Amino acid sequence: MPRAVVCRRNGDPTLPIGSPGSVLDVDDTWQLGPLKAEHVRVAVVAASVNFADPLTVKGEYQVKLPLPFVPGSEASGTVTELGKGVTGLAVGDKGGCYCEEVIVHQATVWRVPGKCQAMEALHSCEPQKLQ
Repeated sequence: MPRAVVCRRNGDPTLPIGSPGSVLDVDDTWQLGPLKAEHVRVAVVAASVNFADPLTVKGEYQVKLPLPFVPGSEASGTVTELGKGVTGLAVGDKGGCYCEEVIVHQATVWRVPGKCQAMEALHSCEPQKLQ
């Protein structure tokens, strides 16, 4: 079961995770649910925090996520499972979140060149768009 940093209520994202008053805590039993058609499971190796993440936790971003949620939208890792109908990806492909594992639609995964490391993939490697 993957661990994840979870936001259970909106508020100040700057308090240390798990501290009194923090809206973020580590959940060792986060459930992703079943793999849907055209989705892939990715074992996350690296994730970044971008401008939208603190705003989302505070409830101030234009997209309001239902609580609880795992903040983050950028991750790099390895495809571990393919849903029905996935094309252009294979188990073992590197691609891409504050989660050790995510399930995402195949259209949101970019193949990372083999020479590119996980942290580099978040910011500097030229991704290869599928299809």
